[in-house]
Parts: sequence; structure tokens; C-alpha cells
Amino acid sequence: MRAGIKFLILIVFSFLFLMQVAKCDLSVTCKAGGPYGRGSVIIIIGNVASQTGKEANVSAVISKDSLLEASQESASDSDGVYYFVFSENFDVGNHSVSINANKSSEEATCTDYFYVYAPAPVSGCSSRNIALEGTAVYAETGGIVSSGSLSVSAEGISGTNKTTISNGKFSVQYSGCLALAKRYILTTFMDDLAGKKGTANIIFATT
Repeated sequence: MRAGIKFLILIVFSFLFLMQVAKCDLSVTCKAGGPYGRGSVIIIIGNVASQTGKEANVSAVISKDSLLEASQESASDSDGVYYFVFSENFDVGNHSVSINANKSSEEATCTDYFYVYAPAPVSGCSSRNIALEGTAVYAETGGIVSSGSLSVSAEGISGTNKTTISNGKFSVQYSGCLALAKRYILTTFMDDLAGKKGTANIIFATT
């Protein structure tokens, strides 16, 4: 009788162990970037990994001093890539980003932080247009992205602009108050019709 009880206990513990291993299959990474000047677009990027496919529901929550500031929901693509673009005017200080990825009964989390600073007054700032033209290709194959959408934002400048990708080609205009001889980081976000996502950074200086 006692042996039977022990046998049942071993079965329960083995079952719990197997369940724990299954839950550990899903993982997620996150990167908040920064520091950001106040009024900048906040960009959160990351990857989801799983042996049963990398597509998962992903949510992002931004908090400051444990108070909720903003949240969004999205999904990773078949390569596990996801990103979030926040346009809220976050206060100066440290902010936390909590990422949650879930797929069926599996769940994974990631936390990162970014800092928002008050930009120093810029002299010589004038309204300028930035023209961006190029070709969108898949990194893993080099093949052309036949169609999709592309958004662009610049560090230190509020707002984004969006255009379409046709036969791999895109052309977009982005305007803002730019200071002479200042370095800027331009970030592009691409989504194709199949849901694949990609990002790229371009560094430039005004002359």
C-alpha cells in the first residue's frame, strides 16, 4: 500500500516536471534603446524564439515609478521579429518596458529600460525635408520585398511618416526642424503583406 502511494507521488512530480520543461520552450528578447530626447518616438524591438514556430502574440507596457504610461499589442512574424513604436510624450526620467509573449499555453517575458532627457535648446533649427529612397530586400535570401509598407522616424523629432513598397522600391518624405551639422538617426520599419517585419537605421548629418 505504501509502495503504491510512493509510485503515485513520483508520477505527479514527473508530470509537473514535464509541464515545466514545455513552458520553457518559448523565449523573448527586448531592446528599448535610448536615451531619447523628450518628444522623440520610442522604439521597442525584439525577437521571439520557440521550437514550435516563432509567431506569437506580443504586448508591451511602459511604466514610470510603477505607474502605467502606455501599452500596445502586436505579434511576431514567422522569423520571430516584432517591434513597437510609441509616440507619447513621455516625461523626463527612467522608464521600464515589460514585454509579454504568449502562444497557446506558453508564455515568456522580458524587461528593459530607457531614459528620457530634456533636450538642450537648439539654435539654428530650421524646417527641412528628408527624402529617403531605396529598395527593400529580405536579409536571409536577398530577394525583393514585392509589396508592403514602410514607416520612418528620426531621433529627436516627433512623428512618423509612412509609404508603400512596390516591386521592392520605396520613396518617402520626412520633415522636421533640423539643426545644422547635427547627427540624426533615421529608423525605418517595414511590414510585408505576409506579416514579416524588419527595421534599419540610417545615420546622417545636416549640412
